[in-house]
Amino acid sequence: MKYIEHIKSGALALLVLLSVVLTFTIWTFKPTFEMIEPPSTDVAIGENRRVEEVVRPHKALFHYSDTVTGTTERADIDRLLQSVDGWKVQDLALAEEEASSATMSAYLHDSNRVVLYYNGGVPFSIYDTVMEITDSAIPESSFDRLIIEWGTIESNKFVLHFINSETGRIYKAFITSSVLDEFQASTLVEAMDFDAYTINEAIGKLPIYVPTEEKQMTQYTYLLDEVSPNRFVNALFENPNNVSATREAMYEEYTDDSAAIMRVHKTKSISYVQPQAESADPSVPSELLLNTLDFVNGHGGWTNDYRYFGMNPLNQEITYQLFLNNRPVFGSMLSTSIDITWGTDNGEEQIYQYDRPVYVLESTVSTQLVDMPSGLDVVNAMKRLEDRDLTEITDIIAAYELVRKDQLLEFQPAWYYQSNGIWIKLTGEEIGGGPFGLE
Repeated sequence: MKYIEHIKSGALALLVLLSVVLTFTIWTFKPTFEMIEPPSTDVAIGENRRVEEVVRPHKALFHYSDTVTGTTERADIDRLLQSVDGWKVQDLALAEEEASSATMSAYLHDSNRVVLYYNGGVPFSIYDTVMEITDSAIPESSFDRLIIEWGTIESNKFVLHFINSETGRIYKAFITSSVLDEFQASTLVEAMDFDAYTINEAIGKLPIYVPTEEKQMTQYTYLLDEVSPNRFVNALFENPNNVSATREAMYEEYTDDSAAIMRVHKTKSISYVQPQAESADPSVPSELLLNTLDFVNGHGGWTNDYRYFGMNPLNQEITYQLFLNNRPVFGSMLSTSIDITWGTDNGEEQIYQYDRPVYVLESTVSTQLVDMPSGLDVVNAMKRLEDRDLTEITDIIAAYELVRKDQLLEFQPAWYYQSNGIWIKLTGEEIGGGPFGLE
């Protein structure tokens, strides 16, 4: 019995000791929690774009000794851009400060050259993404015509000319002639089979080339698909949870405490304004393009094929135009461009105004081939326009007119000309022969 009592006492003491240890452990235990990050909000609406995807030529003309050929086809222009990718531009220098129309016409019209046409002025620092400009100091200047002159070799180099058709400023640069053989053997040989182009010297101060022969274009019909307004609210407002909405007759309006306003219009477009960012300061062209590209990329705003189409740096305005099948789209019923005005709020650059379509081209309903009048028919018809100053015309192109038909979007091929910065449609009746023919 004596031994049993000792065993009981020992067991009791052990239990008391374990209880003390366990209590101490509970009191002093500090659990390690894994931090749970709040779920990130994906505001991407569409896709992102690189500079070279939105800054592209819309036309290329090849001037041989006895003929001019050209193309507006994306595949052809892609191959041309690939052939010059990696070229090193050397000795970029100002050649003409303010060239006359006659001087610029000679650059654009002479033989043995390729001319790339851009819809808006392209800053040199932006073009450095296509061709490497080796000069240490790149001018903050822009061009809308690039001439690759293959017929002139200077000091074992061939010549490039960069022309701003609005200001008359011309820059000259050089490319090592070692790349010329491959360029001539591939690109120039292929381009000889492109469509023939011609001009009418009575139209425009600078040469305006149009296709000589009749061509066919594809007419497209899409279902009217659109992006939900809530996705733009999440993308554009700093705190979407604090946004209030009201409904008016022609639009829905979204606002927040910062006075930002977004309106969703019945024309399938939105307009966003941040009044605090309004600014009267001009913008550096290259910065305006990069800032707005980054802004749209920030919410994946490239829902369709939009291309850089021009800017007004003094007002910090820039336009990205809708393209379909490598041709610009215009229309009076629905918006066809992304228009951005940049600004500053408390010293920080940001968006001031953002106008854009909300429809997306995803569901094709039908396609049809359309017989188009030739460029010659178009320029002959334009000479009969009594209320137009033909010298003010700066371009003539085959493009698309966007027409809404209930829940369908119809992209109808049409000829357009540009006068004083405005794109104007030529009707089939004006050209002659009635509406363009469907097959």
